[in-house]
Amino acid sequence: MAGCHSPQTIAAVPKKADTADKHTRINPQLGRPDPKPVEISDYVFLNRNANHIELNGADWSGLIHKFENIGNHGGKNVSIVHIGDSHIQADGNTGRVRSYLQKVYGNAGRGLMAPLRIAGTNQPLDYTLSTSGGASTSTLLKQPWKVNMGFTGVAVKPAAQHATFSLSDKSPFNILRIYANGPVSVSKVTSGGEEIQHHSTSTEWGAQVNLAHRVESVNITISGRNLIVYGFDARDTETPGVLYHAIGNNGATFSTYSKIGSEGEGIALLDPDLVILSLGSNEAFGNISDAEFYRLIDNLVKEIREHNPKAEILLTTPSECQRSVYTTSRVRSKKKKRPRRVTSRSYQINTNVERLRNVILKYGKENNIPTYDFYSVAGGKGASAKWLQKGLLSTDRIHRTWNGYYLEGNLIYNALSHLLTGTNEEPVAAVTEAATAENVAAKQATPAASKKKAATSKKKYNNKKYGKKKKYPRKKNKRKKRR
Repeated sequence: MAGCHSPQTIAAVPKKADTADKHTRINPQLGRPDPKPVEISDYVFLNRNANHIELNGADWSGLIHKFENIGNHGGKNVSIVHIGDSHIQADGNTGRVRSYLQKVYGNAGRGLMAPLRIAGTNQPLDYTLSTSGGASTSTLLKQPWKVNMGFTGVAVKPAAQHATFSLSDKSPFNILRIYANGPVSVSKVTSGGEEIQHHSTSTEWGAQVNLAHRVESVNITISGRNLIVYGFDARDTETPGVLYHAIGNNGATFSTYSKIGSEGEGIALLDPDLVILSLGSNEAFGNISDAEFYRLIDNLVKEIREHNPKAEILLTTPSECQRSVYTTSRVRSKKKKRPRRVTSRSYQINTNVERLRNVILKYGKENNIPTYDFYSVAGGKGASAKWLQKGLLSTDRIHRTWNGYYLEGNLIYNALSHLLTGTNEEPVAAVTEAATAENVAAKQATPAASKKKAATSKKKYNNKKYGKKKKYPRKKNKRKKRR
């Protein structure tokens, strides 16, 4: 069967077969980034002729004009909000697009930073965010939610009345927004151990803090009535440019964002000029019908449009992936009379991806919403095996590797650039610079204990693989032979 691979050993099979790969989809294992630049031209199986945005009758001349006038007379920043699942949460692809756009149009700041690690899940590598003291947390997929959910898909309720959050980012900022469930009071802001002069304004959605000068890290002490924090937003008013906000949650679907009930209202705080929706991968592991999937797309799109009438919307399609297949057989041993049951795991193409991709394209065409068909760009049917062979698809056959996400980011940027400027050149310098920064961040994010544990595990593995086996003397048969 095309796209299938030989079964793994019995040790790799979970006690209870996860036929929907739910655990894998919610808990991606991405490892460390590779600093090596990724070039589109290195992968001949990509369908570069499909690497464009299909407008479907929509008029993006206003959006193009906004990009052209960044920093000019009266021209403001361009704000992009990219919403998705685990492919977006890691920020490998969106981080690459952000790096490219900000290199060309200006860096207006990191933008949205969700407290993902505080909530116990993976977080982008280019920022750190922590809090002192305990906190109750909620993530989008773990329902019912312990605390009320916000538009970022993660919520943190500090245990202390006055909570201090520590935040650092490689891009300097002089404005910090706090998104919460109500007005937030700011009592202290420090950076590098010194207190920073600031002016804070409480709002119905949290607070905005104007700093006296640009910084790359802060400790900020805040309070509020039954405070629940949804995220922070770092901006730089000294440099006009692009803000590229990413909202990603492992296992997310169109319906899980709609269940929040305030997704459209929440992202309106980011003042988006363009909203990109990259969903559909997780729905492909269920039994959803075409009609139901179409309806769920429509629900979220309408909610976003209701609260963001001036924003353009772009739908992207998921690329081909694979799913686990479990096979149980009876194996008879020479020493045992009764056969034992053995479960093996193999993989096959998830054909639902192509079906739901067609629904996304149909919805875009019928509702005049632009689409980006990444399914076709990645290589279409059979592409997952090629991505896996080239080290672009993870061994779980669902998520991409860091290089895979970087390649996707390159392709998305090229498609946007072609629409905005008519060119599709790839800024190689930005690739190397971004990859190096991400690799440094990954090393810094690795705790010393984890490094020690990894080294110990490697030593044990080497000893087990290459160590000499102990020789034991054979026991002599003491029974006397019968005469």
